Amino acid sequence: MMTYHLQRAGCLLFLGYTFLFDLIEKIFGHKLPFGMVLAAAALYFAAMLKGEKRYLVPKAFIAGIIPWILFMLLFVIPHNQHIAHHNYWSTIRWCLAVIIMILAALKPVDQKGTMRIILLFSMVHVAATWVLYFVPTLYERLYKLWGYWPSGTEHNFQVYRAGITNNYSRNAIGQLPALFLMGAIVIVILMKRDLLTRAENGMLLTAAGIAALTLGALFLTAKRSGVLFGTAAILLGAVTYKYKKISIVRFAGLGISALLLLLAASRFAAPLQLIVNRFLELGKDTSTTNRIRMWKLALEMFARHPLTGNGWESFKYEYYLRLSARTGSMYDYLDAHNVYLQVLAETGILGLSLFLTCIGTTFLITYRVIQARDRIAGRLDKAAVLYAFMYQVYFVLYCTTGNCLYDITFIHYTVAAGLMYGVFHKIISCDGQSTGRTGIKHETYRHFDISQGV
Repeated sequence: MMTYHLQRAGCLLFLGYTFLFDLIEKIFGHKLPFGMVLAAAALYFAAMLKGEKRYLVPKAFIAGIIPWILFMLLFVIPHNQHIAHHNYWSTIRWCLAVIIMILAALKPVDQKGTMRIILLFSMVHVAATWVLYFVPTLYERLYKLWGYWPSGTEHNFQVYRAGITNNYSRNAIGQLPALFLMGAIVIVILMKRDLLTRAENGMLLTAAGIAALTLGALFLTAKRSGVLFGTAAILLGAVTYKYKKISIVRFAGLGISALLLLLAASRFAAPLQLIVNRFLELGKDTSTTNRIRMWKLALEMFARHPLTGNGWESFKYEYYLRLSARTGSMYDYLDAHNVYLQVLAETGILGLSLFLTCIGTTFLITYRVIQARDRIAGRLDKAAVLYAFMYQVYFVLYCTTGNCLYDITFIHYTVAAGLMYGVFHKIISCDGQSTGRTGIKHETYRHFDISQGV
C-alpha cells in the first residue's frame, strides 16, 4: 500500500508539472516546478525501493531502455551547449523524464491512477478553452499575469486558443492526452468481441462524449499539427488494434468522410473555417517560410560536423546569431521545428541513428504488446497500451514540424511509454514467456537488484 501511495504522489507531482508548468512557473517562480520534478523522481525511486528488492526484468524491456540511456549519456549530457551557456534546467528535465519512465515501468502498481490523473489535468485545458471561447472577458486576469498576449491569442481577438497556457501550441499539447486516452477506451470497448454490458455502454458513451468535447477544443486552438497528426494517430491506433472484421479501407473511408464533413461544416462554423484556412495557408504563411529557413540552417550545421554534430541544444544559439533578427519572431532562441533535422545538426549521423533506434525500439515493443492484447487482463491496461501507441504515432509525426524532443511533448511521450512498459512488464511477469504474436519467444529474465544494478 505504501508503494502505491508513493508512486501516486510522484505521478501527481510529475504530471502536474507537465500539464501546468508555465502557469506554475509564472505564479511561483522557477524553483517550484524544478522541485516538483525532483520530488517526483525521488518518490518514484522510493516506491521502487519499498518492499521486495529484486525484480524480474525482461530482456526486451532492457533492449528498449538502453538506447535512451546511451543517447542521454553520449549526446544529451556531454558537449551540451545549453549547459555551456549556464542553462541547466532543460537538460535536467529531459534526463529526469527518461529516468521516471524507467522507474514507472519497473514497478507498475498504479497505471489506472496515472491514467485518471492524465485525464484530470488534460481536461483542465479542454475546459479552459471552451470557457474562454464563450466568456473571453475572463482572459483579462491571465493577460495581467503573463504581461503580454500569448502566441495564438491574436492580441485579444482569439484568447481561447492559448487557454491558460502561454502559447496556443502548448494548449493543444495539453489537450491531446485526453483525446488519445478517451479514443483508446472507445476503441477497446468497440472492438470487444462479446456483447457490451450496461456498464460498458455507459463507459463508451462517457468516453465518446469527452473525446468529442476534447476534439472540439482542439479545433478551437487552430493548431494544425495537433488536429492533423492527432487524428491520424487515432485512426492508425484503431486500424492497428482492429480485429479481422474491421477493414483498413473502411477506416480510410471514414477519414475521408470526416475530412469532407469538416470542409462542409466550416462554411457555417467560424472556428472550423479558421483552421481550414490555416491549412490552406501552408507554404505561404510566415510560419512556413521561417521554418524553411530553420531547416536550411540545420542542414548547414550538419555539413560542418556530419558525424558527431555540433552539440546538444546548439541549434537555438546558431538561430539567435543568424536568423532571429530576420524572422520577426518574438523569441530570440528557437528550435528547428523538425526534430530529425535538429538532431542531425546537433548529434550528427551517429546521434540521429541512435535516436531513431530509441523511438523505433519503443514503438516496436508497443506494437507487439498490442498484438498480444488478449493476454492483457484489464480493459484499462489495454487502453493504456493503445494510448501509448497513439502518442508515439503523434510524436513521430510531430517531429517533422515541431520541437517535441526538446519541449514538454517529450515528457508526455515518456509517460505514455512508461504506461506501455508497465503493462508489458505485467504480461511477461505472468509466465516468463510471450506468445508468437508478440515476436518475443521464450522470454528470459535478468534479475534487477537495487544494490548491484542490472
